[in-house]
Amino acid sequence: DGQPEHNPVNLCTPDNLAYVIYTSGSTGKPKGTLLPHHNVSRLFEATEDWFQFDARDVWAVFHSYAFDFSVWELFGALLYGGTAVLVAKEVSRSPEDFLALLVRDGVTVLNQTPSAFKQLIPVACAAAEAGQSLALRYVVFGGEALDVGSLEPWFDGFGDDQPQLVNM
Repeated sequence: DGQPEHNPVNLCTPDNLAYVIYTSGSTGKPKGTLLPHHNVSRLFEATEDWFQFDARDVWAVFHSYAFDFSVWELFGALLYGGTAVLVAKEVSRSPEDFLALLVRDGVTVLNQTPSAFKQLIPVACAAAEAGQSLALRYVVFGGEALDVGSLEPWFDGFGDDQPQLVNM
């Protein structure tokens, strides 16, 4: 009874805090980094011409929400009206189960650390040889250095056109 009958005034601005992430970054000393909404929108505005995401995209949300890569995964799906597929921890630890999820849900945008993707490569290549296809448009790497040489088996199995591999 004590609540207004209309929606409250939205006081949110692009400068309001979107999230806090704790990182040691390059210093080795843990610190909280405060990121406002405009940083998130700026990321997608800056990369829009590269990716041309849309509502047909299906994003695998592979990473913990405590890892900054999850911001890209979650907000990417939300901003473009796509689908976010939450990957259970057990599935993320099994390349076979993860590949099954990618195929079943028609994931088009996969964000991976190079070390996680390295586990998926042999399983995905074997599945492709067996006639199983992926809907992937992009595999976006981040979170650690990418050794391009480690992708050779992927290129042998899938070529370099579809999906496009991007080192963020």
